[in-house]
Amino acid sequence: MGANTKFGFEVIKLARTEDELAKIIKDVDDYMLIGIVPSSDTIAGGVDNIIENDTIVLYIIHKVSDRDRDDSQIEADITIAQQYVYDIKYMLQNLYDHFDHPLNSLVRKIDFNSMHTDPEYNYMGCDGYSISFVLTTDWF
Repeated sequence: MGANTKFGFEVIKLARTEDELAKIIKDVDDYMLIGIVPSSDTIAGGVDNIIENDTIVLYIIHKVSDRDRDDSQIEADITIAQQYVYDIKYMLQNLYDHFDHPLNSLVRKIDFNSMHTDPEYNYMGCDGYSISFVLTTDWF
């Protein structure tokens, strides 16, 4: 497992399209964290009360080849990916109450009730998980 970042990801990137995501994946064999540029829905209670609900999607994935993996390797991969998911969620939860942290004001805009985690199987040749959630902002 890579150790170039706080969470041990070899790569932490942002992608705008599936083509960009595929290019990132092509060059990395270890676990990676990839954020997708969010889509948003505008909610207007009036012209002076407009908010954006941005849907954030994070992928925690790594390339796999099913022909090279047995059940124990699949189980080990799932366990590693689940730990990354836990670490990310735990970090977000902790940042919520750290008012002096630069990311606190952003994390406080997360709708934790909207958080959803999906297993990802053979997504662009990768396995892992995705985490999605809504970030409510006034960045209209």
